[in-house]
Amino acid sequence: MEKPFSKSLTWSIVIILVVLTIQGLTGFYVSTNAMFPTSVSHSLTGMYKELQQAGNVALYHGLWVIVLLIFSILVLVLSFKTKILSVTVISILGLLALIIATLGGLLFVYSGFQTDAYSALMEYSFIVAWVLYLIEFYYAYVYHTS
Repeated sequence: MEKPFSKSLTWSIVIILVVLTIQGLTGFYVSTNAMFPTSVSHSLTGMYKELQQAGNVALYHGLWVIVLLIFSILVLVLSFKTKILSVTVISILGLLALIIATLGGLLFVYSGFQTDAYSALMEYSFIVAWVLYLIEFYYAYVYHTS
């Protein structure tokens, strides 16, 4: 019998969990140690420069989001191949949580690093995404070991 979870799906989920953990640790470091710039730019290049001014950790924290979104889309595509509705729903919710976290981060930078509500939105959405992908990893583990 063919197993519904591919190894590429399982490893993609593992990569997401590792990167989300890195995001959490770097986010904590940035929120406690970074010196945020006072000027605010509303362009992507300006936002890049502002993150650079806040420090390399803040810059990498912002850039890792691209990796997360790419792998989340990959996990979503691979989850459709499993034909397991709960897995597909978890993938959709995980991607949605990451999109909300990304928007929270963008809004936090656009607010001049001043609006704590956007920071909290980013933080809690990443936690929700981490939990969702952990549940999806559990499903993958159970299917691979049964």
